Amino acid sequence: MLLVRPTSRFLPEYSDVNALKGYTVLDNVFIYDGGVYLVTDHTKDFPPMPAIVSSTGLGFGKWSLLSRRQAATQFGQFGGVIRGVSWMAADFTPHNSTLLALWRTYSSLDPSIDSLGHTHLAPSHQLILPYHRFFTDEDPPFDQDTVRHRRVDTGFHPYLAKAAFPHLIAMYFQDFEDYTQKRVPFMFERLIVAERESVSRVVDDVDPEFLIAFEARNSSEASIYPALL
Repeated sequence: MLLVRPTSRFLPEYSDVNALKGYTVLDNVFIYDGGVYLVTDHTKDFPPMPAIVSSTGLGFGKWSLLSRRQAATQFGQFGGVIRGVSWMAADFTPHNSTLLALWRTYSSLDPSIDSLGHTHLAPSHQLILPYHRFFTDEDPPFDQDTVRHRRVDTGFHPYLAKAAFPHLIAMYFQDFEDYTQKRVPFMFERLIVAERESVSRVVDDVDPEFLIAFEARNSSEASIYPALL
């Protein structure tokens, strides 16, 4: 468990590891009471929040900045850590480019990826779809667990994610609701965020939104193809 002390000096600040509009790598991201919080005492160095994510709704109601002192007061004394690397598809509508764009953004942290996919990057653990339920209709009653339901469209086949990223699991709105209802903060060690809505405001009409993810600095040319992580 993460110990958060009222002095605030024990609270880790967020770190902007690699940022492109709509495709961002962030360290030390807190979730609490339905919101996402980036803790920093250096707000002048922080990019505009809509450059990271502009969609809010069912999954997350707000993305906010807090100073370390404010975070210590609001979060309380105890919380949890979500270890490793997490991906978040922060769009309301699915798209078949999202999975590749998330990988391309993450792979920009390792410019040495070769043509065989060898990388020093840690495996990604979960793909978060905070605005999507597992089924397109309401969850069935517990005594009707054999009723057939249509799964939500994620933009990619579930076997594709497992084939390219064997350690990756998908988390939907219901899964993430478990965290937001606990009334204690949880901190992502590393969160990769992709949101096409932010990108669509700056790219030309003729360019696809995910093009920016392929312009990430330090990216290896071989990283266009996912390694088996």
